[in-house]
Amino acid sequence: DPKILVVIPPQSADAVPVILGAGATPVIDLEAGECEVLPSGAWVRIQPNQSVPNGAAGVLHTQAGSPTKGVPNWLESATDGAPPEGFQGRILRGLSCGGHANPVATSTDLLASSTSGVELSALPSEIAEGSLTDRVVVLKDVILSLPEITLGPACTELLSKLDPNRCRRVNNYGLLASPVSSVVRRLNSGEPADSLASGWSDADRPTEVAWPAGSGILNAPVLAQTYRTLSTALQAYRRALTPASKETSSMRDAPESEDPSKDAIAIVGLGCILPDAPSIDSFWTNIVEGRNCISEVPLDRWDPDLFWSSDRKEDDKTYAKIGGFIRDFKFNSKQFRIPPMVAKQVDVVQQLALQATGQALDDAGIGPDGRTDLSRVAVILGNSMGGERVRDESIIRVYYPEAEEALKATEGFKGLNPEQQAGILEAFQRNYKAKLNPITEDTMPGELSNVISGRVANAFDLGGPNFTADAACAGSMAAIQSAAKGLLDGDYDVAVTGGVDRTMGIGTYTKFCKIGALSPDHSSPFDKSANGFVMGEGAAILILKRLSDAERDGNKIYAVIRGIGASSDGKGKGITAPNIQGQIRALRRAYADAGVDPVEVDLIECHGTSTVVGDKVEVEALSDVIGANRRGARGPIRIGSVKSQIGHLKSAAGAAAAIKVTLALHHKTLPPSINFKQARPDVPFDTVPLQVQDKTEPWDTAGWSRMAGISAFGFGGTNFHLVLEEYTPTGDIQPRALPQTNTESTESNARPVPSGIWAVSAPNETEFV
Repeated sequence: DPKILVVIPPQSADAVPVILGAGATPVIDLEAGECEVLPSGAWVRIQPNQSVPNGAAGVLHTQAGSPTKGVPNWLESATDGAPPEGFQGRILRGLSCGGHANPVATSTDLLASSTSGVELSALPSEIAEGSLTDRVVVLKDVILSLPEITLGPACTELLSKLDPNRCRRVNNYGLLASPVSSVVRRLNSGEPADSLASGWSDADRPTEVAWPAGSGILNAPVLAQTYRTLSTALQAYRRALTPASKETSSMRDAPESEDPSKDAIAIVGLGCILPDAPSIDSFWTNIVEGRNCISEVPLDRWDPDLFWSSDRKEDDKTYAKIGGFIRDFKFNSKQFRIPPMVAKQVDVVQQLALQATGQALDDAGIGPDGRTDLSRVAVILGNSMGGERVRDESIIRVYYPEAEEALKATEGFKGLNPEQQAGILEAFQRNYKAKLNPITEDTMPGELSNVISGRVANAFDLGGPNFTADAACAGSMAAIQSAAKGLLDGDYDVAVTGGVDRTMGIGTYTKFCKIGALSPDHSSPFDKSANGFVMGEGAAILILKRLSDAERDGNKIYAVIRGIGASSDGKGKGITAPNIQGQIRALRRAYADAGVDPVEVDLIECHGTSTVVGDKVEVEALSDVIGANRRGARGPIRIGSVKSQIGHLKSAAGAAAAIKVTLALHHKTLPPSINFKQARPDVPFDTVPLQVQDKTEPWDTAGWSRMAGISAFGFGGTNFHLVLEEYTPTGDIQPRALPQTNTESTESNARPVPSGIWAVSAPNETEFV
């Protein structure tokens, strides 16, 4: 993708998270004024006499000077040519650019004659698709009317009364000013343009201090009226600058539809078997009623008297014996044409996947009735480590000879006569294997993780690709991402996706306890009492289709997937420690993919494991990406975690969270996160602000679209974030009202809003219609 540099005045530094979230690079223009604190990830634009502040991620130079070591350096230029030593390249500036620019060539001319970077004044619709591939692009004057860009009252007034006659070039220097203003007279008299323009935004006196804007600024109101927000405008530029996706019509088995790469993904069916929730309806009821579904381990799983100890340091023991358990589950093997003897070898994790998928397909109206081409239905599920049988049965059974040898080696046993020894060994083997199934030709397919998806495809006669994604606790989110991308690429028409997990054996408990990750008594994400996570189990299945196909087919549409972002932690602090930079990358990529500003999201279903470090890092990452004090009248963004009710489902956790949020959007309800009583003092809830949603409430809006985010992070340093939006019958994104950072408004500083733009007002603000 092309690199887009977005140049903003220092007063607009709050827009840095928006720009980063849209996949672009923010550049603070130090020619326009001073910046007391440089936001993380921002570049700077400097004049030759200015120094580069600490922490700058890159430098855009207005004129040749000394490059800054250790960061990228680019040079603005009126003419083409090799960049000076230490510079990565040139940014060509044509007639429509402010300040120093080419006196005769337009940006279009420069594009045709060069491969260098370019400052754009054109609208996205005016750019030939793919014409700027692999180039660096700068957006400056054309973005100034967007609501995230803050200017002083005088500059704002001049911007609202744009007149081509005010776009002047004096001694080959472009500025926005009245022809009779003092700054034009001073430029005509020969005063240096750079000194006259220094601090133009801070000064806010465009008649006296040169505002270096070219005729390209005439496109600024059009851009604002067309795209409404900075984030959506940047996404439009990204689409315009990127070559079209490969054609799918040449694919032998491709569906007959319009370009799927420009579609969104609809959630058209849901199914689940979760703790105290054998169906979607019971799961939603438990959520809105705030039911705690965590309990002590059932004795038919493992006996705490054998394996539990309150001493955290005792070898080979677990100090935790609570979890989100599925009870009274009965598998109907005949429904799936599995003989009873074979069914005994099928791990419960596969059984859960089959029955939850059956629910979801029924909910979506997909079956063998011919209305859906089953040969184009994919199965992509998240799972890690398979189920419990591969460890609790096969391995224990196969390693029996070692246990027998250990018994034979004991002193007391050696003293017995051969007949006594044989009797004891026979009884010991019989007792040892009494509850273990024999190993047959059905054992291996009954245990393997990849066979989970294969079993589903086989049972429902689905002919698309099937595979299992292992990203640990983010496995189901990895599966959802893969499923969505395959749909957009036209590889298949329907995807069965989500996750399933049944790793609640004593081995898993003991290993997590040796890390110190489990709580011995409760799950309370973000609460002061949080002391570790509680494990859970279950299956959570979603049926996905391209939105255009779902609307064409008249499907029930619960919600729409707008974007997915993924990342790795990289080097980080360790293979199991959360890394804030990895989480930030995933969040920014998700909102860039969605083409929305993260501040527009009202609800975020967090990974929220209830661990001391994890909860803190997650809130800090969200605060960094969303930005401080930008919500205005919309109030705090609500956060929570379904893990407070059902525990951490590991590889199925992301899918369970996605179903919770999908139902919240569908029912227009803010769901609670239980067990939250007192906020931790070391967690920065007030920055955005963020607020733990601790009760069920109607999800009211003032006309904007309901949107939500979902995070899932995996053991080993993998991160995912999903952006969902409520479905409207038209399938279009509803008008969004970007919160105003400044909640105080007077007639003198009220920002003019172009026709067609929505704005949010605080109780005493002027309302714009």
